[in-house]
Amino acid sequence: MAHAFTILFHGNCIDGWFAAYIAQEALKQSGTVQLFPISPTPSNHWPAATTMKNTHILLVDVSVEQVHRDAWIAAGALSVDIMDHHHTSVSQWPDGKIKVEHCAAIQVFQHFCPGLPIPDWLHMVDRIDRWDNPTEEDRCMREIFNQIAKKPVEQRSCAEAIANTQLLMAHLDDPAMIRTYMEQGKVILHAKDTHLLGVLSKLGRIYTLTAEMCTAWQLPASWLGANVFIVDNTEVVIDSTEAAHIVFMYHAGVDIFINYRKKSFLKKEKGNVVQKTAYVYSARSRTFNMTEGTFLKGHPTSAGASLTVGDVPCFPFICTF
Repeated sequence: MAHAFTILFHGNCIDGWFAAYIAQEALKQSGTVQLFPISPTPSNHWPAATTMKNTHILLVDVSVEQVHRDAWIAAGALSVDIMDHHHTSVSQWPDGKIKVEHCAAIQVFQHFCPGLPIPDWLHMVDRIDRWDNPTEEDRCMREIFNQIAKKPVEQRSCAEAIANTQLLMAHLDDPAMIRTYMEQGKVILHAKDTHLLGVLSKLGRIYTLTAEMCTAWQLPASWLGANVFIVDNTEVVIDSTEAAHIVFMYHAGVDIFINYRKKSFLKKEKGNVVQKTAYVYSARSRTFNMTEGTFLKGHPTSAGASLTVGDVPCFPFICTF
């Protein structure tokens, strides 16, 4: 009997895309599969609940609150399951489903391909996603992976990303092709780093957090004295992960890197369309736990989300001091 599946994956994310790709390659053997990139917070870009009716929903590298999962079931979804590794997802799934040791793509691979050795490229994805001492080669290949991972959001379709990934997989057993990808990635990375150095020197500022800042930003005492590099990149698009890497490389005393951009959007509330303001942030730290005692979401050393003005008590990165 054929089944129908919906895969909801973390959009604009290498781990999210490859986890989704591995899952759809396995699940399409049992039925039809539809894929949608989503963000962890409710968005107009989420697929409508009716779109997922009569399908089994699998969340990969992303989690949503119980209230949304219940709404999907009420609208006719057959089940909702998850394969995720974000620390802040643990409380949303109290039955121990969230495994934080490895990236989601490795978890999906181990689930659908039990007993098989984890490919080298997946270990690379794991180091990149968790930023666990990535090598120069990892950073070069990240540029190639990134080009594919962004397509589902940019094109609002996964068709080209799937085709590109299939081609990539066919090449990863060929050492000559791997060298070609590495060289391509190295060229992209060098140009990106040159651009980032200019942006960071112009827009970035280092703050040593005082008691006043911790109080205003509702941060725990553990943040007192921390050196935070903050960038408002509302006017320019940057690669947050690579930017953090550069900051930590050139500024030995910096503990935390945060970049954010301001955006406006329209939202329907009680029958009226209202304009909302949000801040999309990304935060990285060397070893500092940024999510403990704060509303920063993600991993202890890697967090990010979109925060809407009025929905949260403060924004611990917009400096008015």
